[in-house]
Amino acid sequence: MHSQYISRQRTNGAQDLIAKGHLNMPSFANNDPHTFWEAADKHERANGSAAREYVVSLPKELPDEKNTALAWRLVHLLANTRPCEFALHKPLGSISGEEHPHVHIQTSDRPLDGIDRTPEQHFRRANSKAPALGGARKLSGGKTPLQMKIELQETREKVAEEINRMLSEEGLPQRVDHRSNKEKGTQKTAERRLHPATVRQLSEHERELIRQARRLGRG
Repeated sequence: MHSQYISRQRTNGAQDLIAKGHLNMPSFANNDPHTFWEAADKHERANGSAAREYVVSLPKELPDEKNTALAWRLVHLLANTRPCEFALHKPLGSISGEEHPHVHIQTSDRPLDGIDRTPEQHFRRANSKAPALGGARKLSGGKTPLQMKIELQETREKVAEEINRMLSEEGLPQRVDHRSNKEKGTQKTAERRLHPATVRQLSEHERELIRQARRLGRG
């Protein structure tokens, strides 16, 4: 289960967990996010998404306690009334050796509405005429691909604004920009993500060549 991975209950050797938490768990979950996600996997419709995940890079200039506070802000921004779990990680880059703080925010598309339901009922189709007889309504239902694309762009902008607000509050000059290089009109090439198995096979000389290329904006 992905929840166990991000919360580092299944670590695969990772020792980079800084903070974790959850929000808006329905009563049947007994305040345990893993119970909720197990129910989602079991009862959500076969063609429905049991969870939606956001992965947000956080400023390495901020100390852990400030990035934890920032993670909570992003959780409230992105989840609102939806059941949610988050985990803040700070691994070292396999090439750069630099810290890479980031937060995983896993949400359900079925927000709480004040009605107590069993796990099975919670994930049923909603009943607009008699909400207590149906499942919790899915926020993603009925949206076109274009609507979802616009919503994603708006979400990226709001996340960048929240990060920049924290940086400003802490008196730091750094700022993030949610736009792509193409949208900004820059020629910088996006960094290629290398699979860990590939990185392990690289010599130190090859790693240094990649670091130099990244400093020059060439991948």
